[in-house]
Amino acid sequence: PSAAGTYHVVATSQADATKTAVATVTATATAPPPPPPPPVAGAPALVGTDIVAGSLTGGENNLGAYMSLFGYRFGSQASTGTSSGVQVWFRNPSGDNAWHEVANYRALVQSRTYARNELQQVIVQLGALGGQANGAVLDLKVTVGGVDSNVLAGAFTVQPGRFFFASLSGNDSTGVVDDITHPFRYVQNYSGSYTGIWASTVPTGAPGLRAGDTIVVRGGNWTDTVGNSGAWARFQTHTGSAPTGALGHGYITITRYPGPILGHAPEDAHYTAPPSVIGGINGPGSAYEGTGGQYVVVSGLRIDVASGNTSPDAAPVYLQNGADHWRVIGNELGPWPTTGSANAGGICGEGASDTILFNYIHDIGGSTSAYQNHGIYADESGSGTHSNGWTVAYNWIRNVDAGSGFQFYASTGSGTFHDFKIHHNWLEHVAKNGINLSDDIGSGNDVYDNVILDVQGASGGASLKITTPTSGMVVNFVHNTVVQYQSSGSPILTSDSSIGSGMTLNVEHNIIAMGPGRSSTLAFEGLSGGAGVHYGEDLWYDLSSSGKKTAPSTSVDPGRIAADPLFTRNPTSATSDDGDYSLQAASPALGACTMANPISVATDFVGTPRPDPGTSTPSTGKNAIGAYE
Repeated sequence: PSAAGTYHVVATSQADATKTAVATVTATATAPPPPPPPPVAGAPALVGTDIVAGSLTGGENNLGAYMSLFGYRFGSQASTGTSSGVQVWFRNPSGDNAWHEVANYRALVQSRTYARNELQQVIVQLGALGGQANGAVLDLKVTVGGVDSNVLAGAFTVQPGRFFFASLSGNDSTGVVDDITHPFRYVQNYSGSYTGIWASTVPTGAPGLRAGDTIVVRGGNWTDTVGNSGAWARFQTHTGSAPTGALGHGYITITRYPGPILGHAPEDAHYTAPPSVIGGINGPGSAYEGTGGQYVVVSGLRIDVASGNTSPDAAPVYLQNGADHWRVIGNELGPWPTTGSANAGGICGEGASDTILFNYIHDIGGSTSAYQNHGIYADESGSGTHSNGWTVAYNWIRNVDAGSGFQFYASTGSGTFHDFKIHHNWLEHVAKNGINLSDDIGSGNDVYDNVILDVQGASGGASLKITTPTSGMVVNFVHNTVVQYQSSGSPILTSDSSIGSGMTLNVEHNIIAMGPGRSSTLAFEGLSGGAGVHYGEDLWYDLSSSGKKTAPSTSVDPGRIAADPLFTRNPTSATSDDGDYSLQAASPALGACTMANPISVATDFVGTPRPDPGTSTPSTGKNAIGAYE
């Protein structure tokens, strides 16, 4: 309730709206606001997974890899694994083409980002899947109550590998590969040479960690500093490789233990980087760039950094140099209450074709004179190569006190950041920039379906900033909801120089709203002009009652709307988290898109299909402006 009074309270099961009890209570204080509304009812929707390759044998009970699947409308815990609940299926279209169910179900839980996007997570152990052969490429789907989800075609490769269990009560001298009852003690142990899991040979005589293998971390509060360079684990000579189905290939995975069958209690594998050491999971240094630390999965962990740790290497996940094909999935990263100029972030570093999904990154501190500690920081390697081909989606980033939400920066000018897909992220309370596309931005960069809130714009920042536009740059900023309730700061959109011919910035179908108390000189259109800037059908709104500011003219933004977007719930203050930026039924943003999208956008922020996902001119079914349908 939003006020004191007497209310009827309906208790529900954890994952759906099945009523279990009704009570009458009297509220004597203001209760927390409810989370954003769930996605519309309908079929289950599968969004993504943590692993994309793994073994069907070995590990616990010889049933192979654990997998987390993320999506919407997965049903209730009570019916998980039954015909009335969520079930997970794989098929080999080049084999028997039959759907095979996984061996067992460990948990149906809220994802780390559930409070903002309602994503659920089901964790399973794969098993034989009908005896699929190594190297088989499989489709996967879920069903809920017999209703099919979408199919992720070719999304999983059967890849043989082994499992090393690591526990605070384990022993590196007696640890046994593929045996959960004989765990190793350290995730990594290095003192000039590796012992335990990462050794060339473990004490039982079996080969140590290699491509295709998995480290399963048991729950507990880990603070070890015996890994390479003092990290929990750092990659140098060890590396994964592209999965082929042959032994000794595939990703190296570090993941938490998912708990017992139908326990719905994944273990909390929690690492805190102590002061004066480097951080949690680190990629290769410059000496191993391009050879070590590739094809790595980091899944389901909780990593934070102790107060007083100012080392740039203390980032919870630090890719460093040439960390290609990493998958950083479903982790909680932060807090990091540093006051130093760390030049880092919750996730930072350089690599190609990296995937960062479903992470909760929060409370990242840093120096408020430098503003160089960010939520996610893509940079260049020691050799001057740039990050490219990243997918950054479905993350929740909040309270970045001395930096940007997403930061792209290079100083050498020897390459370009290109082919970044940044979508379905929730970004709130950031000190500098929401998204900073800094120097050397190339083509193929799409930023869509994000919610960006209360960027303070310190040190010349903005919600979207392009520092130095580069010839050949293509950025599509489409279907985002950007709201600034702060009473001071920089414009929503800005660039340090003109975006001219040979460059493209499309700003289309966004909701852009600014709060009360903003300076009358701070216009909506803060982005420097130029032949390459194209606005189209954005909804601009001044939340101030004074009427000082107006939307750009239709000559600047064809088809623009200047109106109240009618959010479901405005926040109670500029620093609160209680807003709901979905749209009321009377919102002028609903069904308002008559222009073609520059890129395809299939769903909205909470997975609702868009009427016209493609780039053709809309017909009778028209998309809503902003991140929500």
